[in-house]
Amino acid sequence: TDSAQGNGKLLSQIKNDLTKAAGMLKRTETKEGKGELSKEEIDATAAVYDKEGPKLLEKLVSEYGLSKALIEANPPKDGQDFAKKFLSGVYSEDNSESAKSKL
Repeated sequence: TDSAQGNGKLLSQIKNDLTKAAGMLKRTETKEGKGELSKEEIDATAAVYDKEGPKLLEKLVSEYGLSKALIEANPPKDGQDFAKKFLSGVYSEDNSESAKSKL
């Protein structure tokens, strides 16, 4: 039928287009982070905490959605401790788990 022939031509054209496009793609290498925090990241974050103190924690909760409960459960001892916990996600709540617990 005409419809089947039209579909066959369309599929053939799509296959040719995909083959041509695939030939233009470049091979890349995925780089994975080591999960380690750099001294510079920790020091910069610690400096902000040391300057702002508790006001910073309030701002992070109100403006950026950090978990007040997690901060209260794991209060920082100092700027360095805050930086390590903050940058490693200790104060970030998994939204899906949080939603489940509220059901």
